[in-house]
Amino acid sequence: MKSPQAKILRAVARRHTANLEDPTHEMRVAFQRLTDAHKAVLFALIDADDEALTRQRKALNLLFTKLSSNSDRDIGKLLLELSEGFIRVEKTRAYDGHTYPFVTWIHPSCRDLAIEELCNSNRLRSQFLANCSISGLQLAISVGGGAIGNRTLPLLRTDTDWRLLRKRYVALASDNGYLLATLASTIEVIAEAPDREVGDEKLLRDVAFATLESYAKGVEAWTIYELKPYLRLRKALDVNDPIPGIASVFHDKCSAFEQRLLDESQHITALALSLRMFGEICRTLASEGGRQAKLLFAKPDFRRLRTALISRGEEETNISYMRETWGGAELKDEADSYLELGQAYGIFANLPSGTPARRLQLSEIGWQFESEAENLTEQAAQKGVDTDDPGSDEVTDSDTPDDDEKEIKRIFADL
Repeated sequence: MKSPQAKILRAVARRHTANLEDPTHEMRVAFQRLTDAHKAVLFALIDADDEALTRQRKALNLLFTKLSSNSDRDIGKLLLELSEGFIRVEKTRAYDGHTYPFVTWIHPSCRDLAIEELCNSNRLRSQFLANCSISGLQLAISVGGGAIGNRTLPLLRTDTDWRLLRKRYVALASDNGYLLATLASTIEVIAEAPDREVGDEKLLRDVAFATLESYAKGVEAWTIYELKPYLRLRKALDVNDPIPGIASVFHDKCSAFEQRLLDESQHITALALSLRMFGEICRTLASEGGRQAKLLFAKPDFRRLRTALISRGEEETNISYMRETWGGAELKDEADSYLELGQAYGIFANLPSGTPARRLQLSEIGWQFESEAENLTEQAAQKGVDTDDPGSDEVTDSDTPDDDEKEIKRIFADL
């Protein structure tokens, strides 16, 4: 026998499905008649609705226990009852072969209603901000949300809200640099809005400054993934102070690459990935690093690196390797490395440093590396290797953005 709560939700669902353009009066009434535990589940789902399939249930449970005074309730039963009117619980197979329940809203208007109700409760809003994940923070500083795009900074209504946002943002941004870019986007949008609230803009900038300072202190060795969002937020805040620690990192990398380029016992393709990634750092500094970048590119260690790039590059492009015994896969791997080398040299050629003649040398070497990559790719194709295999771009358990970043950090650590 279904519970009275489930019967109410089922009746509302039948009416609601006839008009999904906007939450109806009946839907609002049904929401108000939910128990606190049911509401807590929906508020937790606001934060967990875009979690990965294998993590969603855990995320729901964690926030539910913070939001509900009845955290001992069976969340599975609550979800089942809510599926009568607000959500869907679907069985979905994950990449690991196992089947998991996945919770979604039956319509975006249901999520909008839940957000509206959450915003109206000081206690629950505070608990949400103190314990939410990245998704919750992005909602808190979102602009232009809701059915008609008029929802701005929805969870930030009191000084306590802003204090909690600042604390949570600083805590989560340390391991999630793209949160800095999210802050930058919001600041840029609000600054351009004709009807912006000056007080909100100031409070948001205070959060951004605190996040920026904390984030920089936690970076041990700048990578492109850390540097790009950091510089973007600096730009949004009009910060021109030197980037903490970048001069030391830049010097160490220049010296390490110079030594490895001059070591002829090591094949240059072994440097391809790390050299291109350092080139990306240099390019980002050149475009957004301001005066400090100009000073770095004028340092003797960078000039020596550029000289080593030209010397080793000219030597490599004049060497003809015998590859008759190589298989197609080996040729394709070598082609990928030469392409990365070509891209790296192209980046260094376009940096605002050095004479036009030196830049031209770097550019020509880069072109020759890319030409060699094309040649190797053709040879690989002749040996039966599909050089344009769509499956090669598939993400595997060991081929994720997080793993890539860890590997890149490891490469730089080895330097």
